[in-house]
Amino acid sequence: MKSLGELGKFESTDDFVDALEKHLKIMKRCDADHIVDCWPTETIRTSLGKEYEVKSAKYRDSLGFKDANLDNKNVGIVLQDGASIIMTYNPDNLGLNPGDTLIASSEILPVGNGYKEYLEYTTNSTAGLAFVTDVNGGKKPNSETTGNKFHDIRSFNGAHFGEGCGGIYVDKKCYTQISSYSAFDCINDTTDNKYCNMTKEISKTAKGCDGNLSCVYSNDYWVGASIACEKIGGRLNTYSDLQKLCKKENSGITISGSGYVWASNLRSDYGPYAGVSCFNSGCSCNGLSRNNNMGKLLCISD
Repeated sequence: MKSLGELGKFESTDDFVDALEKHLKIMKRCDADHIVDCWPTETIRTSLGKEYEVKSAKYRDSLGFKDANLDNKNVGIVLQDGASIIMTYNPDNLGLNPGDTLIASSEILPVGNGYKEYLEYTTNSTAGLAFVTDVNGGKKPNSETTGNKFHDIRSFNGAHFGEGCGGIYVDKKCYTQISSYSAFDCINDTTDNKYCNMTKEISKTAKGCDGNLSCVYSNDYWVGASIACEKIGGRLNTYSDLQKLCKKENSGITISGSGYVWASNLRSDYGPYAGVSCFNSGCSCNGLSRNNNMGKLLCISD
């Protein structure tokens, strides 16, 4: 058994939690068959708005991952401060060994009760770990993030309650359509948002912009869509992949309304526009202004 200090490879979630207990005060530990005993409520509301029985969260696929292994069950823990956590660990993660270089990342993340903090963490040492946690115990709403709005159930590394794919599998990739999301204010943003930064850089040189960020919006729906996908562990798709998906018969995916779907590509030749694919006019790629609320949101996760 490797110690947590070695940051090496663990064979299962149980193995990881064995090491974690040497470094963290765990008041209660629950195996997969009794996972609900380490959670404050019997049911929760998922990010897709569906009621979910916590007792079903036994394997990695019940926290949104496709690499489920029936021998690698989830583990529930309750910490000294009462925090409830359901953890899953991917044994395929190579981990770190002494002498390896740590890859650092930093981001403003929610820490509970509506507060956010600027946190730094190492991405290659935490890559195998994912978990869900309830930040306010049994108090309502007992819900995951919905419609780009944080609730009391938070995610680390893309974990979320529900089946491995909350949407539709196409060619072994999961597509989830989100019906409601909010625009993001890039003009007044103080979080150093990476998507706002992308639009600011493009607006400096793009046609139709005066070089002074005239194409940066306070109601940027493309940025809001990108953030909403990240919150469920996904991302926007590219122009070309959306075209392939549009042309694929019997994919099971239908886009209602305008048919425009946000793509990950920003048009560098013309700042106000982000890439979209029009599903109801021959699957062609067109431009839709980022402050237009007609863009549909289709997230992809591998």
